[in-house]
Amino acid sequence: MQATSLSYVDTEYSADSIEFCPNKPNLFACGTYQVVKSDQLQPTGPEGEEAEVDPTVTRYGRCLLYELSEGGKKV
Repeated sequence: MQATSLSYVDTEYSADSIEFCPNKPNLFACGTYQVVKSDQLQPTGPEGEEAEVDPTVTRYGRCLLYELSEGGKKV
């Protein structure tokens, strides 16, 4: 059995989960999540020497809401 794509959208971040609304099956939410690590050098000590520290971690995410038409296409 092979699945057929009816529509495609670039969410920019990796899709983490998709949930359909039980009372309105034409609505679904897509949760996205992305982790960005940044290696930085920070001064340490009175001499102002630089040393590598643990990477700074920034998390980005979105909750996208979609509606499907009767033919299964994204509205």
